[in-house]
Amino acid sequence: MTALSFLIISLTFLYATETETVSAGSVDGIVFNDENKTLAYAHVALPELNKGTITRRDGTFSLDNVPVGEYRILISHVGYLTSRVGYGNTVGNSGFQVTYLHRRADKVGPLNFHLNDLNARWKLVMGQRSVLGIKMSIYDELSNATYVGLTQPMFESGLYDFKQLAPDDELDIRRYSASVSHDYFFSDHVHLRTTAYAYTTRRNWSRQDFDNQPAAGREYRRVAGNPDEPFGAIWFREGTGNRNREFEVVGFEPRISARFHLGEHRNELDAGFRLRPLPPAFRSTRIAC
Repeated sequence: MTALSFLIISLTFLYATETETVSAGSVDGIVFNDENKTLAYAHVALPELNKGTITRRDGTFSLDNVPVGEYRILISHVGYLTSRVGYGNTVGNSGFQVTYLHRRADKVGPLNFHLNDLNARWKLVMGQRSVLGIKMSIYDELSNATYVGLTQPMFESGLYDFKQLAPDDELDIRRYSASVSHDYFFSDHVHLRTTAYAYTTRRNWSRQDFDNQPAAGREYRRVAGNPDEPFGAIWFREGTGNRNREFEVVGFEPRISARFHLGEHRNELDAGFRLRPLPPAFRSTRIAC
């Protein structure tokens, strides 16, 4: 038996227009990308009015009930890709399945990320009562995830909705895991699963240090926002803290499952324990650059 599946969802990029004057009634327009092609399903917003819409298939849009005044028009179009491929087959008394997932986002608001997830499974039927299984996986993720959030005045201004305030921040995650399991069926209602497993995880997070209010005598690399407004800005320092984590785990887990009846009631029992022969190794570092 074979199985194959593939799914792709793709969108493109993000930008904002210059300040434009709108008249009473409605605002109508058409959106083009940098290749002079109409842009369908882009988000068009008037942040001062908390009003927005989505462009039609031909790139056109309409915003109704707009009061007389001068407003900024923000146009955004995000890029997001998800793809998945899988393959499985059986050969004799064994079977395997491999799946690969890739996700990517470019300028979803201020966020960019790349994610890869590979999983493989193999099973071998050793007899009428015995099955051996092996699992392995590799996970990798890279993004510009940040700890920085907007202050209330910055949020209310609507000027920073699609801006990356800390462009040097970076989150890097990688995980490897593997397990071997054995299922023994004492009967149709009772079976024992014994699993040995191991995994290692590394998370490196580079985050630029910042203050919500300037500190006397401290030098800052740059300021985002309006420093003349109370709590209207974020002050970024010269230093970057690397909050890194890394650990390894090895374990062993037997678990028995049973189904039985007590009178007219059907019952299920699931019991076991987890043993880690070696304590998990854990390392944490914070490096200021």
